[in-house]
Amino acid sequence: MAGARDKVAIVTGASHGIGREIAMVLAERGHRVRSISMGKEDIATTHREAKEKGFDIEVYEGDVSSSRDIEAFRKQVGDLGPVRAIVNNAAIRPIGTVLTTTEETWDQVFDVNVKGSFLATKAFLPAMIAAGGGSVVFISSCSSQASTNLIAYSSTKMAMLAMSRCMAEDHKKDRVRVNAILPGPIDSGMMRGIPEEIIEFCRQQGVQGRLGLPRDVANAVGFLVSDEAETISGTELRVNFWPGLFA
Repeated sequence: MAGARDKVAIVTGASHGIGREIAMVLAERGHRVRSISMGKEDIATTHREAKEKGFDIEVYEGDVSSSRDIEAFRKQVGDLGPVRAIVNNAAIRPIGTVLTTTEETWDQVFDVNVKGSFLATKAFLPAMIAAGGGSVVFISSCSSQASTNLIAYSSTKMAMLAMSRCMAEDHKKDRVRVNAILPGPIDSGMMRGIPEEIIEFCRQQGVQGRLGLPRDVANAVGFLVSDEAETISGTELRVNFWPGLFA
């Protein structure tokens, strides 16, 4: 994106999978990317890949569900430049029905997926407004529409849609655009543990006759935070998520 090099993009959970690819695409387009994520080894891998590509990406280790960690992260980012993008990507995906999901698991997945998005957005939105506006993107999921054995995860992803819709209305006068992306089956870490026959079905039925790739999601994020999408807000963009997926 032209003129983006002085702009900062906040991406939660950029140490692996879709989050890492989002960070790479935004850095490729000129953003200075800063992230909070977990996993020392994964963070080191992200830094190594960014260095090899000459990208300005820094991932700080921390828990998005901790207000203390988020505040420390905000201070580490400091006055790096105008915050033009906030991408709420960090998530966990426990398996379970209402009968098999424990209260502890329920609380944990809401803490990471929903509270983490709330805290990160709340921390950096004032800087975005002060910079004259920008783009907030929530990485929801096709599972927000209902999925078998994913009641906690699916519930959080629907909650993220509500957050996105509310923010789009609350902050339109601040020139802040807010949208959500709903990835369908993506060839990333969250596909682990899914039976091979289901993966093969998703592969055959995919929009391009394949599983989606992290890059597909990242490109959608790149568009939504770009100037080309400056009048797009309150939308939910599907990536490899076809109408008959849950039919």
